[in-house]
Amino acid sequence: MQRQEWQRRRWTAGSIMLAVVLGACTGSGTKKPDAGDETVDAGEELDAGPKELRAFLDPCLSDTDCLSGYCLTLMINNEPTGRCTKPCVGIDECPLGLGWNCEPIENEANICSCRATGSVDACDGTDNDCDGQLDEDAACAAGQVCDSGACICPAENVCSSGCTNKKTDPFNCGTCDNVCEAGHSCVEGECKCAGLVCGGTCIDTRYDSFNCGGCGTSCEAGLECADSVCKAVDREWAAWPVQAGAAFSSEYTSVRDTRTRLLWSADLSPTPLDVDAAIAFCEGLTRDGHGDWRVPTKIELITIVDPTRSGPASNPSQFSNTPSAPLWSATPSATDASRYWAVNFDDGSVVAYPKAVSFFVRCVR
Repeated sequence: MQRQEWQRRRWTAGSIMLAVVLGACTGSGTKKPDAGDETVDAGEELDAGPKELRAFLDPCLSDTDCLSGYCLTLMINNEPTGRCTKPCVGIDECPLGLGWNCEPIENEANICSCRATGSVDACDGTDNDCDGQLDEDAACAAGQVCDSGACICPAENVCSSGCTNKKTDPFNCGTCDNVCEAGHSCVEGECKCAGLVCGGTCIDTRYDSFNCGGCGTSCEAGLECADSVCKAVDREWAAWPVQAGAAFSSEYTSVRDTRTRLLWSADLSPTPLDVDAAIAFCEGLTRDGHGDWRVPTKIELITIVDPTRSGPASNPSQFSNTPSAPLWSATPSATDASRYWAVNFDDGSVVAYPKAVSFFVRCVR
C-alpha cells in the first residue's frame, strides 16, 4: 500500500486550540499482515468495505473521515471536537460570522478554519461553537430575540413593565397587563392553576401552610410548609435553593417570590414605625386570608433588593411603592440589642439603626 504524508499545522488562540490534521490514503483498501503481525484466523474479514465519507461540518475523528480529506480538531471546554472542513479560495466560501476564516496550510491549499470560543452560541455575531450556524439558540432576556448579533425586544413584546414573554409572564399573560390570579401560572399565554383547587381557590399545596401537601392540611404554630411538608424554619438563615435572580407572581394584594417561596405584602405600613410598632403592625395584619404576617429577617429582606436598580433598588412591577429609604427587618444587631438591621432600598446597603427610629415596614409570611 502506498501512503502519502501531508504537512501539519497548529493554531493556538488563548486556551482555544485548533489543530488541522491532514492525511490521505490510496491503495486497494486491504492490508495484508506482515510477518510480525499476530496470527489472523482463516476466513477472518480483513476489509469491512469502503466507509462512508462525511461532508462539510460533519463530525470527524481524522482526515480520512472527510470527503475533503481535512478534519479540524477543535478544543472546546478542554474536550476535542472534530469537524470536516473544506478547501477555500476566499472567506466568502466559509460560514458567515466571526470565528471563521480562510487560512493557508503549509505547502497546501487554503482551508476554512474556525476558532471556537464556547460549546454554545452567544448572541454576539460569532459562530462560537464552530458548527456553521450563527447565534443559533442564543440566550436573551425574557421577551427578547437575537437579531444580527444583538438581543432586541420586538414591538409586540413590549408592555408597561418592559420587555416580556407573554407566554410565561403571569403579569402579562397572553396580553399586556393580564395578571394571573393567585396560584396560577402563565402557560403558553394562558393562566392555569399550578396546584390544587381548595374551597374554590387555586392553591400551591407545596408551600401553603394552611393546605400543606393537600387541601385542609394546616401546619402547627412554628412550622411552615416547604415541599408539601410542615417544617421548622430558622429565619435568620437562607432556607431556599440557590438560584439566579427572582421571579414574582401576584397573589391578590400580595407578591410571591417563586424562588424563596416567601409571600410579601404588596403594601407598606401606612406610616413609618419604630421596631416595636412595626412588629405589632405585622403581627396584627390580616391580608388575603392569612393572619401570620411578620417583620422579615435581614436575610429575607435582602432577597427583594434588585441589584440592577437604585433609587429605589426594587422591582418596580411588583413593589412600585418602595421608597428610596431604609425598611425595617426583625434582626437585632449582634453587638447592640438596642439596634436593629434595616435595608436601605436607595442602594441596597444594610445598616443597624437604633430601634426607636421610624422606618416603613413590608410584612412577609
